[in-house]
Amino acid sequence: METRLNSERDLQIVAKFRVLDLEWRISGMPVDLIETFSRVHAPLRVSEVENNTRPTTLQFHLNEEGPDGIQLTHPDGSQHRLLTPPWTYPDLHMAVLNDLYNRVEHHWLLHGAALAYEGRGLAILGASGLGKSTLSLALASRGWSLLSDEFAAVAHDDGRLWPFPRLPGSRHQKAEDWWSVPDFSGGEKWFPPPEYLTFAHEPIALTAIVLLSVPDSVNLGLHVAIRSSTAADEFAREANTRGMSLIDQGVRPPFYWLRFGGEEAPILELCREWDKEVIYTERIASPPCAADWRRAPRIEPVTGSAATLALLAAARNRGRNSRLLATRANRLDRLLFEIGKVVGRIPVYQLQVGELGTSLDCIEQLLLNNHKP
Repeated sequence: METRLNSERDLQIVAKFRVLDLEWRISGMPVDLIETFSRVHAPLRVSEVENNTRPTTLQFHLNEEGPDGIQLTHPDGSQHRLLTPPWTYPDLHMAVLNDLYNRVEHHWLLHGAALAYEGRGLAILGASGLGKSTLSLALASRGWSLLSDEFAAVAHDDGRLWPFPRLPGSRHQKAEDWWSVPDFSGGEKWFPPPEYLTFAHEPIALTAIVLLSVPDSVNLGLHVAIRSSTAADEFAREANTRGMSLIDQGVRPPFYWLRFGGEEAPILELCREWDKEVIYTERIASPPCAADWRRAPRIEPVTGSAATLALLAAARNRGRNSRLLATRANRLDRLLFEIGKVVGRIPVYQLQVGELGTSLDCIEQLLLNNHKP
């Protein structure tokens, strides 16, 4: 990271990052917001003096506008005002990630964690609050290397896992030297110092995919955060006319949130139509971390169309603005066909989470005993 003097009155900070085939920079003010982003994404940060090996550098710029808040300028030149504290950082985080994953052309970005051990790659997928980060951190303490806590980046040509190494965030502080940032869940995300973890920096063969599930008593839903109560009311009415099931709603100033059950695809399509009002969407267990870690876990294979559809639902970069989809002439059936080929050669399992130690044993037994690199 470096600082630059734009004028005699304006000192701005510049941070540079790289992942997959993307390189981006964040510049501007306030300094503390960019430093927080850089701390969370420390494993992705690169030096300003490194040679630029990417054809395009995406530029994000923050402009602090006094009491009116902070304006974010996106790489395409569009702007939006970030939410007021404590939601400023998560709004910036989601805005940058949304811009990035829509630009990824050669990988599926599956919502989940990716880890490696003894030449084997594992993807753990599931809704927020089900324990992906808990399992990842626990496996890391057993000697596993972390590729990502945010996305399992699967190359569409050979099915290998690629690093997307953001620090893993937990909704619980595990040690005194962990630090936190605000989270859209209403609480905080806690992060370990980078030196506590081993990151894998090279792609690895994907040998198994685990889909996390919970008992039926845990209420899952798609959370949609909207910028204003007026827009949220109109969004809810439109969703109702299209037969979408609204489970719950509420206000977390300065935004309004709605939670839907049922099929995810039509709700996401409505979100794309309202993209200027939608802050974020996330499938989440409610309340977060509601999975019962006292019960015995259960793991079983998932095959055929069920596995294919589960992976498609987990793909963050499958929307109509996605370059991955655009390279397939915007035909979702082509994505389904390619994901089906991955399912045909990579085993997919469903793990109903339970007691943590036993869940870890299930995963390690599954990967190490049954699947060679």
